[in-house]
Amino acid sequence: MFENITKQAFINLLAEGKIDMSVRDVLTTLKEHFGVTDFTHALRDTAHLSAMKGFNKVEPLWKKLVSTAPKNDFKVNYLVGVEGMGTLDSKIESEPYYERKPTDSSENYTIARYGNVFPLSFEAKANDATGLLNKYHRQWGAAAANTLNKFVLNTMINDNPPTTRGTNLFSSTNANAAGDVDLNHANLVAGYEAMMAQTDDNSDPMELMPRYLLCHPADAEVAYSLTRSTSLMMQTHATGTAAKETTYNWMNGMLEVIVSGWITSGYWFLVADPNIYDVFEMGFYQGRQEPEVFMQTPESDAAFFKDVIYSKCRLIFGGAPADPRCFYGAGFAV
Repeated sequence: MFENITKQAFINLLAEGKIDMSVRDVLTTLKEHFGVTDFTHALRDTAHLSAMKGFNKVEPLWKKLVSTAPKNDFKVNYLVGVEGMGTLDSKIESEPYYERKPTDSSENYTIARYGNVFPLSFEAKANDATGLLNKYHRQWGAAAANTLNKFVLNTMINDNPPTTRGTNLFSSTNANAAGDVDLNHANLVAGYEAMMAQTDDNSDPMELMPRYLLCHPADAEVAYSLTRSTSLMMQTHATGTAAKETTYNWMNGMLEVIVSGWITSGYWFLVADPNIYDVFEMGFYQGRQEPEVFMQTPESDAAFFKDVIYSKCRLIFGGAPADPRCFYGAGFAV
């Protein structure tokens, strides 16, 4: 059936679920038509293609909030910020320039390995006819993408992690936390004003413009209404009784909403643009932002003694918020 098909074409058909064969028959075909030498490579390529299909089906929300950098070791990575330069001095004719020394601030992080192994037993190979390999490896790909979303949105923002400055990311010391307040127009404006009021070590304005509004799906309707409506119904008490009037929503179009289940319901956050400010750095081992899939060889101890072939999915990364002033958090006690 596959005498005239190339190895890559077979792999593509298998990864796309277009070959109706049991796992046992697939493995036999790979060995018979492509040789034992190519068997492991072909199986690994198939697993990688399947994993990437799952990986690409999950929206990479984390990418919007970070800048990335390749890392080649597991040493501590320092995020050094330079500030306190103030403004340039005005000079009269022939007046010399004077030296001004900046101040340094830094956060740090290390990268780590994330992954799991999946055993494919002799019984599974014999009985399965539903594309077990494809299903598991696609789920692995989706799991890798969710791991990145969880790390950035949940672990490093939602959970209010500690920083090397001696405070948590959101705290009164950092002037970036509102406490347990609802997401509404007045509180959103307060968050905008708080970020714009942040100053550097020289007490000069940093001009930090919020770019993203993060919230839970339960708060999505409110978030989109506050950021995409041209007008709002506001409560007034001008006549001594509660009344409502329509007012122009000046925040219309100013923020991009990011909705994620990794954000706790009732929590909401403002984040600056990582393309402009030092917001959040993610480091990936050798720059690889996609999961790697590895397969054991048929001659492995597991295959020989237990009739099991193991595959492994791995992702190596780390990261940290670079500057708490680029964040604003609300909806939780601090």
